Amino acid sequence: PSAGFPTSCELCHSPTSWEQAEFDHAAYQLVGVHQTLDCAACHSSGVYAGLPSECSDCHIDDYNGAVEPDHVAAGFPTTCDSCHSSADPSWNEATYPHTVWPLVGSHTMQPCSVCHTGSVYAGLPSECVDCHLDDYNSATNPNHSAAGYPTFCEICHRASDLDWNQGVFDHVYFPITGGPHGARECGDCHPNPTNFTIFSCTSGPCHPQTRTVNDHDEVTGFVYESMACYGCHPNGRSEKILSRFGATRASH
Repeated sequence: PSAGFPTSCELCHSPTSWEQAEFDHAAYQLVGVHQTLDCAACHSSGVYAGLPSECSDCHIDDYNGAVEPDHVAAGFPTTCDSCHSSADPSWNEATYPHTVWPLVGSHTMQPCSVCHTGSVYAGLPSECVDCHLDDYNSATNPNHSAAGYPTFCEICHRASDLDWNQGVFDHVYFPITGGPHGARECGDCHPNPTNFTIFSCTSGPCHPQTRTVNDHDEVTGFVYESMACYGCHPNGRSEKILSRFGATRASH
């Protein structure tokens, strides 16, 4: 009687079982954990009519007690359904629409506090280097700082990469996207980590002198020197030499 329920019992009860009643909770659809709760969990003191239906009306304590992230300090709105779904089996399965800086790759696996230290969420800078300056300064292969690389990380690195080591440099002067040159470390061809204008084709095991001289036995004026290599092989292949002499040799 105190709840003001109608006396039309068949609205909730079945003629075959008085205990297995089902109420049509049309005003607030019960899904997820809400479906498993007793009526008294929300309708305390037997009050059913006229109760507020906003999430925060019941969950303001959850809002105030949240620590990862701290909702109050961050100034999050109390419209819980912006991130939380009423169908979640627990309160922790929230999804924030990170529209200002889309989270992809390894960023999707980080706790909020990794980037939002001190529970600061609004007005943070959004350039890669704002978070990754230490990665830039500590890079050794190649040494970004000594080589004078720009701090625009996205030139070589992609936010969708699963780790920081998947950077791809646009090697416009000497294509290395495929073939044997594509599998080399920067230091294999650039012996001076502070000056990448210096390159060497003849250092290391790549182009040993004996084999290279034998391969060029028909080339007049051949010099075993890196700039000479680049002069005839600007794309890392031997088409220019082959077209000049009409020879049939494998690319190297």
